[in-house]
Amino acid sequence: MSLLAKTTTGIGCALITLPLLGTLAITALLSSLIPGSSGTTTAPGRNALRDIPSSMLALYQRAAPECPGLSWTILAAIGKAETDHGRHPTMRSSAGAVGPMQFLPSTFKLYAHPVPAGGRRPPTPWDPVDAVFAAARLLCTHGARHNKNIERAIYAYNPSHTYVAKVLRIARRYAAALPTTSAAGREVVAFARRQLGTPYVWGGDGPAEGGFDCSGLTKAAYATIHINLPRVAQAQ
Repeated sequence: MSLLAKTTTGIGCALITLPLLGTLAITALLSSLIPGSSGTTTAPGRNALRDIPSSMLALYQRAAPECPGLSWTILAAIGKAETDHGRHPTMRSSAGAVGPMQFLPSTFKLYAHPVPAGGRRPPTPWDPVDAVFAAARLLCTHGARHNKNIERAIYAYNPSHTYVAKVLRIARRYAAALPTTSAAGREVVAFARRQLGTPYVWGGDGPAEGGFDCSGLTKAAYATIHINLPRVAQAQ
């Protein structure tokens, strides 16, 4: 889920005071800086670069936008958990799942179209391009869109809570180091902390407008490190 989606809560946000808003916004800012939590721009960490074949890493990154808000790290973690990125000697399971992302053929058919660029025609779960794009669509259908319920989406892929925990653990390991240790990350959070006690104003972008709303605070915090975010909430 994008940072703005997390911090812009519309009318519900307007019902809380800014001291609480500030705390929530700081939490959201920190969460947005945790790699692997969302999005396709998360940089691969050293573990990912060492472990994932370059062709598969590029494929996970290319397929993730098929589901808005889905991190490529989740696809990569599933690929690792299922077949070690296609390194499994047979890529067949006792339950009848096949291919690098371990689809039952009947399930794969539900998510095989449209055929992505570079995929097979007809599509097949044995083809990495077809399989990874199908995995992104399956996850999207079950809660991964905008990261609304990524745990449920992973559980739909393999109904095991142990599996869900394993995939999330691998995804975190594949992402780059936490940027909150950087000077830029600290500056963003420090700005948000300094706004505690500032009045909440729906559509507000700062003191000149009497205060902030959720989007305004997020936008202003990132502006301190020269990142210009779009505004989601607008005054009516």
